[in-house]
Amino acid sequence: MRIGFYFPSFWGSQASSLESLGAAAEEAEAAGFSSLWAADHFYLPPAELEAVDMAGQSGREVPELWTLLAFCAARTRRIKLGSLVSSVTFRSPGVLFAIVNTLDALSGGRVILGLGAGDLEEEHRRLGLPYPGARDRFDMLEETLRILLQGWGGEDRPFHGDHYQMASTATGATMAVQKPHPPILIGGRGEKRTMTLAARYADIYNTGVIGSPAPLARKLDILRERCEREQRSFASISRTVVDFTSISPAEGDRCLTPNQYRERLRTFAQLGVEEVIVMQLGEVNPWFFEVFRTELIPTAAELPVLAGSGQCGYGN
Repeated sequence: MRIGFYFPSFWGSQASSLESLGAAAEEAEAAGFSSLWAADHFYLPPAELEAVDMAGQSGREVPELWTLLAFCAARTRRIKLGSLVSSVTFRSPGVLFAIVNTLDALSGGRVILGLGAGDLEEEHRRLGLPYPGARDRFDMLEETLRILLQGWGGEDRPFHGDHYQMASTATGATMAVQKPHPPILIGGRGEKRTMTLAARYADIYNTGVIGSPAPLARKLDILRERCEREQRSFASISRTVVDFTSISPAEGDRCLTPNQYRERLRTFAQLGVEEVIVMQLGEVNPWFFEVFRTELIPTAAELPVLAGSGQCGYGN
C-alpha cells in the first residue's frame, strides 16, 4: 500500500506563504509519500468546511490547483502530482489538455489527472461561472474524457458533442511524457454516473472517507458491478481513498495516535485499497512528516492489499 499527501484545501491558516507550501511539498517527498494532491477550488463555503471537520478555517485562501502543482513540481523530483479533482466546469477540455500535457513534460512524467463534475454552486456564482444541472455536468465530464483520450490516441480530428465543439483534439498531445497518457483518476461520492464513468474510463478510482472505512466496501462492490457491466476487469482500476483524519502524538477527541492509524491502514488494505491519501485535519508540522517517514509509510509498504488490486501501472 502507498500513502499520499493531500494539501489541506483551505491551507491559509496553516501555511500562508509560498515558502511554506514549497517546504511542505519537499517534506512530503523526503518522508516517502508516493503522491501529492490538491483540490480544485477557488472558494470553500463554511458549510463545506464544516462537513469535513474544518469548521472555522478560512475558505477564501485557496491556491489555484494547477498553479500549485506546477510550483510543487519545481520543488520536488520524484513524488507524483495529482488533481483531486479538476472540475470540468472550470476549464474547457482543450485548455485542460494543454495544461496537463505541459505539466507532465515539465515534471518528467509525474502528473495524475483527476477529473470530476464539480459540486459547489456557490463557488461558481462567486466566480461568475455557469453551474449547469447535475446531468449536464456529468455529460460534460464524459465528453471531456472522450476528447482527452481521442487526443492522446493521436487522433487529430474534430470532436462534435452536445457541450463541446473542437476542430482538433490532438494539439500538444506529444508533450506528455507518460504513455499512452497520464493516469486518469475519476473521483466523487456518487454511486451512479461517477461509478459508471470510472468503470468506463478511469485508471484510478477515488472516494473520500470520514470516520469508519466500513462503507467503502459497498462502494467497491458497486464499482465491481459497473466494471462487469462495462466488460472491464475490476483489477485494472487502482482504488484509492482520501482519508479525512487527524493524527497526533496523543489520543484525543477525533484524533488518532500513530498506532491507531496503523490499524486503520490495515483495514483499508483488507478492503483492497492501494493508496490512502491522507488529508490531515490537525496540524501539519515536522512531527507529522517524521512519523510517516519512520513508522506509517514503512508499515503501509508491508501491508498485503486484498487480491484484485489495480494493475494500471500507476505507482510502479
